[in-house]
Amino acid sequence: CRSGAEAVDQAQKTQFDLIVCDIRMPALNGIETVKKIREHYASERRKAPPEILITGFADESATQAAEKLKVADYLYKPFDLRDFLNCVKKNIGS
Repeated sequence: CRSGAEAVDQAQKTQFDLIVCDIRMPALNGIETVKKIREHYASERRKAPPEILITGFADESATQAAEKLKVADYLYKPFDLRDFLNCVKKNIGS
């Protein structure tokens, strides 16, 4: 998806196994996007998928918000592709 709003819209139509979301995005940031997706899944009594948040900025408030949400993982850019793929595998149970 190209924006947080688009991600929320897609989550309302599709059951995802994993959400990978940048902290800084148009329309909604990653924290807001995760909250809205979780709200939607909760309203339908479905389990929300694990979320991986990524960022290229050292933003203490975003890190604290991610910790408060208990997202599955939080990666800082730049990251090694192998590290990212291992993070994905770990969080989808493969």
